[in-house]
Amino acid sequence: MSYNTTMKQFSGIQLAAMVLISLVLPSRVLAQLQFRSGEILEARNITTGQSGWAKTIEANNLDEIEFKVIVENIGTVESSDVNVRAGFALDPGNNLRNRIFVGVWSAPQATGNVEIKVEDEAAQKLTYIAGKSVKYGGGCDGCSVSDDIAKSLGAYVGKVKPGEKIDVRFRAQVTDRQIVIKPTTSPTPTPKTDGATGSAIVKTTPKTGFIDPLWTRTMFWMGLGVSGFGLRQIASKMGRIEV
Repeated sequence: MSYNTTMKQFSGIQLAAMVLISLVLPSRVLAQLQFRSGEILEARNITTGQSGWAKTIEANNLDEIEFKVIVENIGTVESSDVNVRAGFALDPGNNLRNRIFVGVWSAPQATGNVEIKVEDEAAQKLTYIAGKSVKYGGGCDGCSVSDDIAKSLGAYVGKVKPGEKIDVRFRAQVTDRQIVIKPTTSPTPTPKTDGATGSAIVKTTPKTGFIDPLWTRTMFWMGLGVSGFGLRQIASKMGRIEV
């Protein structure tokens, strides 16, 4: 076998090996970044005082529900910037199936679900309660978690080491309607009624600086009458006219 032939065969084997490594290595790396999936989401009814966690719970309108998601790294490398996103049931109903999504951008996403059975005739939905999301584990004992957990991109909950497990909790309220704030209007005064005649009695307050023309004319003619009477009395005393 010639030298050139041997080098060509070696180059071909080397190229094939490089292609194989490029295809296998990413999948092995991704396999190292893995989160526990399936039974990772539970809930309990805070309003009824439920202490234990369950996959299916019962609720009524306006009940407050707390969810707990287990974030467990079952891979072999540390996972940074772990993302958690809540997926509430989109359509109102009486059996609300809710999901959770856990993962990082470079690894498969872990999911779990829990069902809320609502004992109410009206269709219900879940509304996220802001400011009550917290994390336990990973050096935290009730650390605050961003309200982005209920948004499309989810919330970051930090790093999770291999074999480490943390839980993230958030709350929602069962409701069948949205709160609508009505504009404030001034009350319309109700006129009082005269018991004898049945006519309405409406009291009004004259505006400052305004003189009623009728009242002005009345005072004017009364003043002339008084003045005329006084002049007649003076004239009679002087003997000029008879009264």
